[in-house]
Amino acid sequence: MAPDQGSTSLEREYRAVIVGLRQGSGYIERVWVQNDGGLSDGGRVHYPLPGSSALGDAALVFSLSDPREFSIFDLTQADAYAAELRRDLSGR
Repeated sequence: MAPDQGSTSLEREYRAVIVGLRQGSGYIERVWVQNDGGLSDGGRVHYPLPGSSALGDAALVFSLSDPREFSIFDLTQADAYAAELRRDLSGR
């Protein structure tokens, strides 16, 4: 569901971040979960259909493998997970 033109900037603020590995590239990516339910990778916004999950759509739409969602208040844990994915990629 796309926001209407009258939506406020507060509705577009973020409540969580999804961290995963971009399939085929080897890059660690972050997809931000907006308060209004939209998913943003910084350049585009996708709104999951009813019944879809943010993690499922992050995997399908943004091509993330091993996605995990973290509260905006747990960004340290999100960074730690990104570091873990990097270690796994480098084989260490």
